[in-house]
Amino acid sequence: MLKLAKTSLLTIGMMTSSMLASDILVTVNGKNITKQDAQTFVTASAPQAIYGQLTESQKTLVKDRLIEKILFTELAQKEKIDEKLEFKKTIEKIKDDLIVSLWMKEQMENAIVSDSEAQKFYEANRDKFLEKASINARHILVETKKKPKTLSLL
Repeated sequence: MLKLAKTSLLTIGMMTSSMLASDILVTVNGKNITKQDAQTFVTASAPQAIYGQLTESQKTLVKDRLIEKILFTELAQKEKIDEKLEFKKTIEKIKDDLIVSLWMKEQMENAIVSDSEAQKFYEANRDKFLEKASINARHILVETKKKPKTLSLL
């Protein structure tokens, strides 16, 4: 029974490893680039695109960009870019912006406005929702060059 359990665990481990290995597109200096990484990259460029539906040349292009990113990151780390003051200041700004962004997202997810509340707000602020009349003109055709000088626009 113990031997069967060990064999089963070993088999499950091997199956899990092979399933995970099938998600790995390429390994660069010990770092794996997975299908999920590729999908994230593609989604950032074209939100509706799906990595699995790209042509082979497009997939190769995505993999090349991800490989370059790893290599550039390693090079920047070797040159200790992350220890420079500019890097640290930028990280702090990004951190602050991210904190505010996530907080605002949580607030929006928790905000519930009923139709009656929205209607009441609209009625109280109706003037803010009205646009003043305006005229937009790109071209005004006139008969002579002297004519524009005599025209008076509203």
